Amino acid sequence: MSQPTRGDAHKSLLTGHPWSEATGLQRVRPGFCFEPDEDALLALGWPHLALLVDDDDPQHPPVPVRRVLRQLYFKRRIRWQRTSAIRLTRAWGQPVIFTKGLDEDLLHESVASALEQREPISNREADLLVETRMTRTTAGMSEQSIESFCMLLEAQVGPARLVKSMTELLEDMSTEQLWVRWTLPSWFTFQLGYLLERLPRERAQHFKPRLRNVLERALSAADPRPWSDRQSSHARSLHLVLNGGRAAIESTDGDPRWYTHIHDDSELISRRIGRVASVVEPDAHMVFLGGLRVLRQYGRDWRKKLATLDAQEWFIEQMGPINAPETLALMLAMRRGSLVRTTAAGWFHTRADAVMPMLAEAAKGEGELALAAQDTLRELERRRIG
Repeated sequence: MSQPTRGDAHKSLLTGHPWSEATGLQRVRPGFCFEPDEDALLALGWPHLALLVDDDDPQHPPVPVRRVLRQLYFKRRIRWQRTSAIRLTRAWGQPVIFTKGLDEDLLHESVASALEQREPISNREADLLVETRMTRTTAGMSEQSIESFCMLLEAQVGPARLVKSMTELLEDMSTEQLWVRWTLPSWFTFQLGYLLERLPRERAQHFKPRLRNVLERALSAADPRPWSDRQSSHARSLHLVLNGGRAAIESTDGDPRWYTHIHDDSELISRRIGRVASVVEPDAHMVFLGGLRVLRQYGRDWRKKLATLDAQEWFIEQMGPINAPETLALMLAMRRGSLVRTTAAGWFHTRADAVMPMLAEAAKGEGELALAAQDTLRELERRRIG
């Protein structure tokens, strides 16, 4: 019997899901994560995705939607209760969020109405929400809320609907609109890089030439040096989505967030992270793209970079699936001296079978890492015996 391909080996994990035939599954690296489904999700863009859970899921409580709306930068999460996701998506898709300021009592009436609606978002409504976010810069929103809006909407209507809607909107735009310096709308367009990876190959191949035609039309009307000002625009986002490393080098300021759609140059990503790892937010997808060197770079001086409870919890959630000695070392350090000791300890208990051999190997060494490994190994063995 023939062996399954790297992508085919993981398709059963997503049976019936819109991602079940995703292009990105061909990039799966078996064993990069502890579990096969984690391998699949990392290849599909983890943590730049959203997973919906039932409203009564005790492990993932409802999101305080009004509080999240008031915050430009809120607690990150991958799993959302379905009703919370519906309410937030509708609210973030309104043309105006606040009548003035960020006071909860001043939510625009359209947002207040959206929060009361709990029925599923239809395809037609999704198209209208996408149009709003691609053509308006709205006060009270940030890059984080734009990305969350996109991923939550995708989780509800599927990537194909979003890509179709976004492509048609871009095709209808004038060249002037494609070059407008719209920071948040162009950041929404940048999310196409993740969405295309989650489409079946034939669907992605249908949309990519259309998107490339839009980019070529924009370039034909541009200044001879269209990227020299490094400004955000729909055209630049398309360039970054379609042209990878070359686009990131020539059209951005070098911030690693613009490098997340580069699938064929791990060395470029590793070098870029190495220069700025001390000042950028860690991203597990960059570890997947750039290799474990990126995780080592993120791990240096992690206490300074991850100064808050939310930052440390998010780090564990997104990096925790990666099956590597580097992950083990970071979790041992966080178990002993962080704001999330309990969460780090829970990581060891949840993954005990997989990490005990790694702990045994680390315990043979010397220094603080070995002592921490010995202590943790003894605790896990006691629990197993008990």
